[in-house]
Amino acid sequence: MNLMKLSAPALAALAIFAAPHAATAARLTTVYSFGASGDGAGPSALIAYNGALYGATTGGGAGGSGTLFKLDPHTGVETPLYGFTGAADGAAPYGALLAYKHVFYGTTYGGGANGSGFGGPGTVFKFDPATGLETVLHSFAGPDGSHPYSGLVAIGAYLYGTTFSGGAAGNGAIFRISLKTSKLTLLHSFNQTDGVLPRAGMILNAGILYGTTVGGGLGNGVVFTYNPATRAFAVLHEFAVAEGSDIQAGLTVYNGALYGAAYGGGAGGANGGGDVFKMDLATGAVTVLHSFSGSPPDGGGPIGGVTSRAGLLYGTENTGGTASYGSVYKVNPTTGAETVYYSFANGADGSTPWTTLVLVGKTLYGTTFTGGLNGGGTVFKIR
Repeated sequence: MNLMKLSAPALAALAIFAAPHAATAARLTTVYSFGASGDGAGPSALIAYNGALYGATTGGGAGGSGTLFKLDPHTGVETPLYGFTGAADGAAPYGALLAYKHVFYGTTYGGGANGSGFGGPGTVFKFDPATGLETVLHSFAGPDGSHPYSGLVAIGAYLYGTTFSGGAAGNGAIFRISLKTSKLTLLHSFNQTDGVLPRAGMILNAGILYGTTVGGGLGNGVVFTYNPATRAFAVLHEFAVAEGSDIQAGLTVYNGALYGAAYGGGAGGANGGGDVFKMDLATGAVTVLHSFSGSPPDGGGPIGGVTSRAGLLYGTENTGGTASYGSVYKVNPTTGAETVYYSFANGADGSTPWTTLVLVGKTLYGTTFTGGLNGGGTVFKIR
């Protein structure tokens, strides 16, 4: 691989943005801009691990099919770790990496042994940061699932995940894969009634996995549960359009309840800009905290979930803000009061924020899918 590390002089172009783009006194700093020197484009997710940020890009890199990278959050120095070729090793890693026992695990939307590029049904892979070796644990074939968008959850000797499509009915699936043998087991195939197209990653709470689907149920998506011990699947809630629809974001457990975001629906109905909701863990009852208007500056389109910081929930919208290039918002979980915390300007700060924010100390980190100094998206931090 001829992947290049960004030189230190490029850091001089980092930009700090404040008002008038921010509705409050939020300070956003562009930590790194993608799109140059084979470093990748379209950053899809971030995790914090051992004092650094790790993530993936869905495109670019040495093989043109995405990268894995390491980023120093203090200096802004980015190190490409691996470039996907789009062939057997996979293409377009959209899901967040999982750091487990000093190794990273993830999925690719495309590629694998059964098809190349975006047409391939995808993979589950592991990456050893010590050696730089990427190993495909499983190549999807369709009946066992295809096109995983999300990351993985580790429980004992197994990894659990979802695929966006494929499975017995083609509507997506839940799977597990053995860390010892790499054998994949199909656990549940979605059938429209119980959900369709699970895009976001599942979360583990008190031994139960919780996830969301884009559609199915009443037609607007569901929250589902899966018990790994009993292999029992259940629909916890079917969304009515006024509660939100097109649930692309994952869930967060905060103060004994589930919180999430819907890409569409809300108080505006089928034409709404989405919402932030609270869900009772036991009953599945939904309370809409805030419905987005779909128009500036409130905007809409939250793809990522919410992150709690100092008693408030923070998230991103890919069409929010004063110029509709995306925004960071905050919501009071008690009152439902929402504030546009920062509006992206499609300059060096980027545009189209994509993922759930990551909290490190008191600082939130996130990505934009496009924009930045080189047009390939950014990693930013905001306080």
